[in-house]
Amino acid sequence: MQDEIKIRKGTPEDWDALAEVFHAAVHEGAVAYTPEQRAAWSPASKAGPDWSLRLSRQSVVLAETEPHGPIGFMTLELNGYLDCAYILAGYQGKGVFRRLYTILEAAAREGNERRIYTHASLHARPAFAAMGYTVIKPETVAVEDVWLPRFLMEKRL
Repeated sequence: MQDEIKIRKGTPEDWDALAEVFHAAVHEGAVAYTPEQRAAWSPASKAGPDWSLRLSRQSVVLAETEPHGPIGFMTLELNGYLDCAYILAGYQGKGVFRRLYTILEAAAREGNERRIYTHASLHARPAFAAMGYTVIKPETVAVEDVWLPRFLMEKRL
């Protein structure tokens, strides 16, 4: 029997667990990046004061199951920037991305945002494209002296 996936707003009590989801999603997801690139992107869990401050300044929505706890999350800044979109590998391809995104887009529309934009990874690009995003430009950024390709993408609302 498949676990029931529930969606809810994130709270400060969730931040450390979401840091673990972030780290695991980077290291255990689809292999679009090399092990060296993954290690640079997330060398360790982001839990701690800087991570808490980052999430506290955003709208956070998470997906969870009863036995597992948080399995994915997305965050949206007040300016329409979708900062985080991470789903554990075992729950990817099950509609979790779409469910989380739909809630954040509705919030952006309620806030009269004209667009939502993000820096999508190689792995996330197709999911964002499926939600109506277009690539503004491909980018390559240095993280810990390792180059990571990504895409600046947006969706006009």
